[in-house]
Amino acid sequence: FYAVAVGSPAGIYTDWTDASEAIKGVKGPKYKRFPTRLEAVQYIKSFGSQETIESLGYEALDPITFEPEPEAIPASTTKATTKKNPLQTGPREDVLRIYTDGSSLSNGKKGSRAGLGVFFGTNDPRNLSERLSGEPQTNQRAELMAMLRALEVAPLEQTVQIFSDSQYSINCVTQWASSWERKGWKTATGDSVKNQDIIRGVLAKMKERSSVGSNTYYQWVKGHSTDRGNQAADQLAVAGA
Repeated sequence: FYAVAVGSPAGIYTDWTDASEAIKGVKGPKYKRFPTRLEAVQYIKSFGSQETIESLGYEALDPITFEPEPEAIPASTTKATTKKNPLQTGPREDVLRIYTDGSSLSNGKKGSRAGLGVFFGTNDPRNLSERLSGEPQTNQRAELMAMLRALEVAPLEQTVQIFSDSQYSINCVTQWASSWERKGWKTATGDSVKNQDIIRGVLAKMKERSSVGSNTYYQWVKGHSTDRGNQAADQLAVAGA
């Protein structure tokens, strides 16, 4: 886990490529690698600004359920804070579990090809394996697009829980988006937020789902592990690229 206490945006990353992007061009960045998420959170709390800590929702050490419309969502099993966009562990209600993943061959290089995978279940006709459209063909965009496609395919009235190994993507739609919206989709350094076209698409789908009473939850899973859902989504993403 890479804790970026001073960066753009600050946060916890599971991939060095994402973390390095967050400190690029930032004056006096502060970051460190940790073996556990808890230590990374403590680092943010110790060295991040009060604004950073509040915006990331790290008042509590344990992750809690992300609730797009807090007043309409059942209470979490973990004690909630007053923040509207905290990280999640999962809902108590019956939900549709969806695994998403992105893959980019030669990521960051000329001629890269990216694909996305969405896994609803074994032999489920809703499973997706698609080439990422547009440019750039990056892993981050593929991860985000997989989330968007999952929300487009899932029944509107069905509460869903999306499992992703991209902490960056989860943070984008659960923690950083509200701040970016207030700042006109600009980062702390004044640059335009990368991948905002897809991020805003995900937020729009979440809002649409919330308007009919269905909730959208997110859960981080370790990539390239023994999680069968994540493995299946990864295979679909690679095939799509």
